[in-house]
Amino acid sequence: MDIAKELVLNLKQSKISHAGYGLQKECEALIDHILQNMVKSQLPELIPEVKNEEDSIHYREEGIKKSIGNQQFVMGDDNEAIKYYTMSLAYATDNELMSYAYANRSAALYRKQMFKECLIDIDAALSHGYPEEKRKKLKERGAKAIEEIKKRLQLAKDHIDTETLADMSHGPSKETPAVSNGIKISFSEKYGRHLVATKEFKAGDVVTIENPYAYIIYTQRKLAWEMAHQIECPIMALVGNLLNVDKDKIRMLTKIIRFLIVVTSKGKNFNELRMDMEVAESNPDNRTAGFTDEGILDSTSARSALSLATNMTTRPLIGISAFACISALAALLLATQTNFFCNKYEVQQEPGIKTGSGLYVAHSLYNHSCAPNTFRHFEGLTMITRALRPIYPGDQIFTSYGAAYAYMTKSERREKIMQDYFFECDCIACAFNWPSYEEILQKHIGTISKNKELVERLKPYKQRLMKNMYDIDAVKSVLDILYKEVSQPCEEIIHAEQYLKSYYLGKFK
Repeated sequence: MDIAKELVLNLKQSKISHAGYGLQKECEALIDHILQNMVKSQLPELIPEVKNEEDSIHYREEGIKKSIGNQQFVMGDDNEAIKYYTMSLAYATDNELMSYAYANRSAALYRKQMFKECLIDIDAALSHGYPEEKRKKLKERGAKAIEEIKKRLQLAKDHIDTETLADMSHGPSKETPAVSNGIKISFSEKYGRHLVATKEFKAGDVVTIENPYAYIIYTQRKLAWEMAHQIECPIMALVGNLLNVDKDKIRMLTKIIRFLIVVTSKGKNFNELRMDMEVAESNPDNRTAGFTDEGILDSTSARSALSLATNMTTRPLIGISAFACISALAALLLATQTNFFCNKYEVQQEPGIKTGSGLYVAHSLYNHSCAPNTFRHFEGLTMITRALRPIYPGDQIFTSYGAAYAYMTKSERREKIMQDYFFECDCIACAFNWPSYEEILQKHIGTISKNKELVERLKPYKQRLMKNMYDIDAVKSVLDILYKEVSQPCEEIIHAEQYLKSYYLGKFK
C-alpha cells in the first residue's frame, strides 16, 4: 500500500513537459505495481454470461410473473422495454427466439416514433422466421411505419430549406481539418489549449465537424465488429459478474479497452506507438502538442488523441488510484481472456450492438462554459457543433460539459465541474450568478416586451415563423438582432436559442 501511495504521489508531483505527454514512465510504474499485485492474488472466478433460452424468454414473454420487457411495454416505459427486448435478443439461442425479440422490440420502437429502426426490426423478425400466424399484425405495423416516414419526407420536401448536409463555415482549417478555418488553436496558462474565433460566425453556422477517433456507439454491426468487438466480446461476457454490474466501472473499463484496441491497431503497433510518443514529447510547444508530422491536429491520429490527457496531475489521489486499478484490470483481461497481445483474433461470436460514447479529438479542445456559445448535434457518429449565438473574432469558443445554468444552480454546477473535471468554473453565468431558465421565464427577466421599437422590428420574423415553423433563417436573424440590442440573461434570447437547437436536433420532425 505504501509503495502504491508513493507511486501515485510521484505521478501527481511530476511536472509534465507539455500537454498530454511526459507521464508515461510514472503511469507505467504505477500500473506495473498494480499488475504485480493482481497476479499474486487469486482472481474471482470468471464466469461468462452465455446465450440461453431461459433468460431470453424471461426478458421477453409474459408468464406467471411477466417478463420485464413486456411488462415495461404495457406500462408505457418504452426505453426500458427496448432495453429488455435487446437483452432478450442477446440471450437468444435460435432464430425463433430472435424473431420474437425483434418483433416485440419493433412495437416499442414504433411507439417511440423511431420508424426507421422499427422497420429494420420487423424485417429482421421476418427473416428469422417469425411465425406465419403472427405476421399480419407485424406487417400492419410496418405499413404504418412506412406511412409515417413518407409524411416526414414530405414535410422535409415542403418546408425544410436546402441545407441538409452541414457545410463548414469558412471552410476547413489547414491546421485542424475538423475545425473551421475561422478558428485557431491558442494556448494560455489559464485556459490551456483552447479555440478562438478569427472570423465572424452567425447563429447556426457550423464551427466543427468531426468523426470519433474511437467510440462505443455502434450504428453498423459489421463496422463495430471489425473495429474492436471481436476482441472485446469475451471480456464483455465476463464483466457483468466480475464487477457486480456496476455500470460506472463497466463503462470506464469498456472505454479503456476500446481505446487500447484502437490506439494500438488491435495490438499490432505497440513499438510504433512508443516511438511516436517520443517524437510527440520532443515537441516543446504546448499549442501544437500532438500535431502530426504534417503539422495538423488529426482526428484519426493516435498522437493527436493522446495529447488530450492533460488533467492527470490535478486529479485527487483516490481518482488516480481507481483509474489505475481499472486500467490494470483492462490489461489483465486482454492478456488472459483474448489473444490481443499475440495478435490473433479468432473470436467467433456474432457481433452485437452496444451504446456508449466517443473520443472526438478536435472537440476535446473546447473549454467549458455554463452559458456556452455553441451547441452540438449528430448525423450518425459525426458530431457537428454550431454557433448558438453570434461569435466575433477574438471570442473563445465554448461548449458545455453538462453543467448548464439553464437547469442547475451555481453551487450545483461548480460542484459537478470540480468533481468531474477538477477546476472551478468562472464563466459569465457563474461570475454574475445568472438565474435558471425557469426563473427567467417565470419572472420575465430581461424581457424586451416594453421596448416597442424592438418588438416592432422583430415582428416580421415572428410572422414568418407563424407561416412556416421551419424558417430557421428567421430565428437566426432574431438572435443576431437581440444580441446587438440587449444583454443576457434575456427571456426572448432563451426562446430563440431553444428554437434554434430544437430545429437542428430534429425535434420538429
